[in-house]
Amino acid sequence: MKILIIKPSSFGDIIQANPVATALKQTFPNCYICWVVFDKFVPVVELFANINNKIIWKRNGGVKDFFSVASQLRKMNFDVAIDLQGLFRTALLARLSGAKKVIGVPGMKEFSWLLVKEVFAHSAKLNAVIRNLETVRFLTEKSFKPQFSLSLSQSTVKLCQEKFLSLKSNNEQKIVGVVTSARGIGKDWALKNYEVVINSILNKFQNTKVILLGLDNKLDLNNDRVINLQGQTTIAELAYLLKECSLVLGGDTGPVHLASALGVKVVMLFGSSDVSETAPIASNAVILNPYFAIGLRTETKETEAFLTQKLQRMVIPLARFLRKKMSHIFRRIPNPIAKYGLNKALPCSPCRGRAKCKDFKCINSITVNEVISAIGSNCELK
Repeated sequence: MKILIIKPSSFGDIIQANPVATALKQTFPNCYICWVVFDKFVPVVELFANINNKIIWKRNGGVKDFFSVASQLRKMNFDVAIDLQGLFRTALLARLSGAKKVIGVPGMKEFSWLLVKEVFAHSAKLNAVIRNLETVRFLTEKSFKPQFSLSLSQSTVKLCQEKFLSLKSNNEQKIVGVVTSARGIGKDWALKNYEVVINSILNKFQNTKVILLGLDNKLDLNNDRVINLQGQTTIAELAYLLKECSLVLGGDTGPVHLASALGVKVVMLFGSSDVSETAPIASNAVILNPYFAIGLRTETKETEAFLTQKLQRMVIPLARFLRKKMSHIFRRIPNPIAKYGLNKALPCSPCRGRAKCKDFKCINSITVNEVISAIGSNCELK
């Protein structure tokens, strides 16, 4: 069976689609999986262990490149095309691929559902990983627990080991990764806050180093136990460095999602994003979020750190209704539903960056002490 997956962007979203390839290989061990990805994010897909090929789509290639990609796909005779992006142009590409069966993820947008079959009704609060896996459930009539499958080649690991040989002073030393920048409005926590947290980590845990990762965000700390690698690594090198970390701290951004998918503990700060939709689903993620009844977690093996879809659909709408109508009360009492969450009960959250405010109280209302407490309570750095 030849399967086409269309998920061209973005960094974190592509990571959250990885379990689809894993589930497909579990069901169809001999299947051939091809992934369509924007040129900018090719290195992300190269980390995926369960795909056989990739088709590069130039993000700024215009109409000419779009039809060039469509022509390539049509020659490959796919049995199934899965649109995980859910936009009009990706749905059109799926349809033009010539695949025998064309399906799309729940929540198709821009009238894309006119071109491909939306496999199930959309639930606004369904986590992105589970929503992506709904396409495999439709194909196989089986439910799958999210399993990420990412790897680096031996040659890449060897090169990284040589390049970052001096990262640890001794084998017992712990590494904390900090990602200070995130793409999108209302996702960036203040740099001065990160600086205070980093200094606290260094003072409290003497055998710990901090590496700054992600895009360059002009955070300059004069400390020999702080290594600034922002804007200086490839995606493969980033993955290697994240695996070396005992903990990664940052906002709703690709590198932190990658860290969680690699099995590294993360403390993730959420502002304008919808936590229930985009937060890492793994139990190694501690979510600090500013609004009521989001960041749901459970530790039972059966659910693998996520609520069942039915429970999500009942609890989330009720919680959001109560938050809006009774926010004056919920500001004063602890959240009875979220296990991990610093809930500020902001009626405007999540705005997904569409709010007109300038100060973004959502992300900025998360205090330094709350982050330090979350790190100390959930992560072993001693």
